[in-house]
Amino acid sequence: MLGLTLRYELWDDHIKVNSATPGTTATAIFATGGVAAPDYAQTPMQSAARILTGVQLNQRLICGDDNDVEGSQNALSPDPAIQKGLDDYFLEVARDRKQGKFRF
Repeated sequence: MLGLTLRYELWDDHIKVNSATPGTTATAIFATGGVAAPDYAQTPMQSAARILTGVQLNQRLICGDDNDVEGSQNALSPDPAIQKGLDDYFLEVARDRKQGKFRF
């Protein structure tokens, strides 16, 4: 949200701000966590190309892969059922990661 609001704070100063997420990208961070990158992970070059294209098009929110596009469609939903589902899911993922368990 910070990046999204900052975009409009700086717009009249001709400073462009884009918010980007890299998507599931096969980087060394997976090895740090002791797991292999999932089969559907993209290369860092693929992620960078998608992000740079979004910057060139001055997109407000740049999603690094199709999974991020799908996730973003519900991320800010006001629907209480969707909010609860997302809160429950992400809380479970965060707790798993704190215990060293990674899942995809």
